Amino acid sequence: MTSIERPKHIQAQDPHYAEFRKKMINQWMLWSFVSLSGVVLLGGLGFVIAILAMGWVLLQTALNIYHRLQIENFHHYRQLESIASLHALIKIRQPLPPMRLWAISPDFALLVATMIKEHRPKHIVELGSGTSTVISSYSLELVGQGKVTSYDHQQEFVDTSRRMIKRHELDTIATIRHAPLTDVDIDSDDWRWYDLEMMSDLRDIDLLIVDGPPEVRGKLSRYPALPALFDQLRDGAIILIDDVMREAETQMINRWLDEFDLEVIEVIPNEKGAAVLKKTTTTPVKSSTEVTDEESNAE
Repeated sequence: MTSIERPKHIQAQDPHYAEFRKKMINQWMLWSFVSLSGVVLLGGLGFVIAILAMGWVLLQTALNIYHRLQIENFHHYRQLESIASLHALIKIRQPLPPMRLWAISPDFALLVATMIKEHRPKHIVELGSGTSTVISSYSLELVGQGKVTSYDHQQEFVDTSRRMIKRHELDTIATIRHAPLTDVDIDSDDWRWYDLEMMSDLRDIDLLIVDGPPEVRGKLSRYPALPALFDQLRDGAIILIDDVMREAETQMINRWLDEFDLEVIEVIPNEKGAAVLKKTTTTPVKSSTEVTDEESNAE
């Protein structure tokens, strides 16, 4: 059984900041209580112990902050490198929209452009529109072929992406579709995912970019992408996944690897983590339960 592990990497936008803050506050409260108790019980010696304890807490706090600042500075530089390389790779006519945070980071944008230049897809499908749609369209323009079909669940995002595409003169390459989140049944499980009616005409997908819907929509909220679109992917199609630093995306990919015949091309420890998969056949891999049932029937 093939599986992957999350890249071991500290992100610039640390999703565990709240946990870090809680830990620091708890340490302060604990050592404050210990220090005050020591003063009450031990008098002068307790006061010395209290000073040493609070000094230790201050030192740990300072070291944590210093470490995080160093890591963030490193990531800021890496993103500047990526955006410079992106501008060198494709000719951009208008300023790009803001990146990072909820939007894709420059290093993922560079990965998208690089994959398109290398594989020259004729049809790209994006789950989650925005800056990646602009980058994908510019990249297809560079290689001289292809189209992008991009989906978003909120009309506001659809309208914004359409304006961006028009501003960059890429509306002949990219189509932005509004696909509200609906109840989708996959193998008797209910999922909240894009309206499948809006994808009924999709065929021969060469590159699938999975960057939506948002994680807040539920655990493994992006899992339905492959069960819903696997048959529409060409053999050898590339699947590009963002946000692989998150546990949910790692679990999602490992579940896909159990259920479908996929090849892991690369797992990339960039700012948010990325994975590149490849479809190798058109037939889903049978689960162990299905194999057992078939063997039992044969007997």
